[in-house]
Amino acid sequence: MGVCWCPLQSFSEAVGAEVKDVDGVGLAVCHGDRCIPLSIGGSSAIETVEGVAHVYAVHLTAALSLELTQSGGLYIVTRANGVVGVAAGNRAPAFTLPDLNTGEPVSSTDYAGRKVVFYIWASW
Repeated sequence: MGVCWCPLQSFSEAVGAEVKDVDGVGLAVCHGDRCIPLSIGGSSAIETVEGVAHVYAVHLTAALSLELTQSGGLYIVTRANGVVGVAAGNRAPAFTLPDLNTGEPVSSTDYAGRKVVFYIWASW
């Protein structure tokens, strides 16, 4: 697939997002409470052509649960069919992990229909 640059404002409006200046981050595309920075580690996902800001579409599609495909000379953006991320209020995907005390496998489906709290921590 080639490189797909889209007008930032038009792309954001088309996917129901908005461009914001976020404190400490800079320019970002925000959808609900999720904001995707447009500059990471000094590298920018924006190019300005004839005064119009364009965004490298691949930078945003996965984070916004979108798929970017190419057909002939066209790039097509669609909603992703698979689970890209899970947020508060979403149903968690089924998974199985060992019990911390016994080592026996425990499946999330064992708790279907009951309220469950997932405590998750990451160092990053």
